[in-house]
Amino acid sequence: MCGRFTLTVGPDDLIDEFQLELFPEDYQPSYNIAPTQQVLTAIHSKDGRRAGYMKWGLIPFWVKDPQKWKPIINARAETLEEKASFKHLLDRRRSILLADSFYEWKVIGGKKPRSGFKGRMENPLLSQDYGIGKIIRGKMSSLAP
Repeated sequence: MCGRFTLTVGPDDLIDEFQLELFPEDYQPSYNIAPTQQVLTAIHSKDGRRAGYMKWGLIPFWVKDPQKWKPIINARAETLEEKASFKHLLDRRRSILLADSFYEWKVIGGKKPRSGFKGRMENPLLSQDYGIGKIIRGKMSSLAP
């Protein structure tokens, strides 16, 4: 995926497109969603389709001291089934992470200026990324974008 992205679509459009039964009242469009932030995510549960926030970043179950671990923010689709961090999450712990544009940085002269904005996606409501995650103590935790 990427290191940062945006979600600027209005709530009514998201609710209609994904047929969401529950949607957070505090939703605000964002132009700079970064790792470790809360990300608007859609899931299908026994209660129906719902949207809520998950933290972008996954700390694998086998990590002994989460405070000393940097969360994983991206994964390659072609190796998900091989990696211990992800393979146990694939069957039941999937979500849709909503985005309408994203950022990429290019290294220029040893520096990474924020000039690599990739522009708006052709159809933001159909340009989601998929996430895997887990629920810990009643809170959602995910590997988002």
